[in-house]
Amino acid sequence: MKNIDRLKEQLKKIEIDHPNEEKDTYWRGVMIGLKTAIEILSEKQNYFVRLIAEEEENRGRIERLEEFLSTSKPIKIDPVQVVLLKVQLKAMKTYNECLEARISRIDKE
Repeated sequence: MKNIDRLKEQLKKIEIDHPNEEKDTYWRGVMIGLKTAIEILSEKQNYFVRLIAEEEENRGRIERLEEFLSTSKPIKIDPVQVVLLKVQLKAMKTYNECLEARISRIDKE
């Protein structure tokens, strides 16, 4: 995220330009504010990365289950299990759509 890098640059510049301003409440407040913003954005970025990983993992499971169901392997298992796997596949696709929507919303922020 570009915002984090810009905030880190600003913080570094302030720390260089005002190294002994710890007692000055203005610069101390600015530094605390920047550090807090960096921390919040870092957490948001980590959340976004985890969300993408979860979506990719789920998409892989969907692909493998679709592949399994399209082969002759389901014939060898209980028909009720095959039906349940198809229901599970539909639920997994719905879940993946939710993940994609969440990622899209975060991407726009």
